[in-house]
Amino acid sequence: MTMVYIWLAIFIVSIVVELIVPALVSIWFAAGSLVSLILSLFLQEHLIWLQIVVFVVISAAFILAIRPLIKKNQKGELKSNVDSIVGKIGFVEDDILQFQTGTVKINGLVWAASLVSDNLSPIVSGEKVVVEEVNGNKLKVKKYTEDK
Repeated sequence: MTMVYIWLAIFIVSIVVELIVPALVSIWFAAGSLVSLILSLFLQEHLIWLQIVVFVVISAAFILAIRPLIKKNQKGELKSNVDSIVGKIGFVEDDILQFQTGTVKINGLVWAASLVSDNLSPIVSGEKVVVEEVNGNKLKVKKYTEDK
């Protein structure tokens, strides 16, 4: 009868942890302990090993079955502040030449910048550029053209 209380305690602790933590971290153990709790009501005390095996198997099965579904249904990655700069317009501070890095000022910050590979014509100081991508701490830019 002592195993019933142990499985009940594991179940309650798993549920409490699940309620406190914002991510799914212990629901698997709650499922495994619940099945083992039910099993312990019908088995004799000397079959504790079977209850433990059932707990491990059920918990592992829940992890393998549910975790991929949760990952699949999660929203896409959040953009970092650096990624949000893509598409922004800035002003060239130092000329950006064909295979040389220049600088661009965007939102009051100065960034190292180089030309996008399909546009290698130089962009001189004072011209507007649009950010095409971010590679580490360097921007890939092209000359800004106003479409009317």
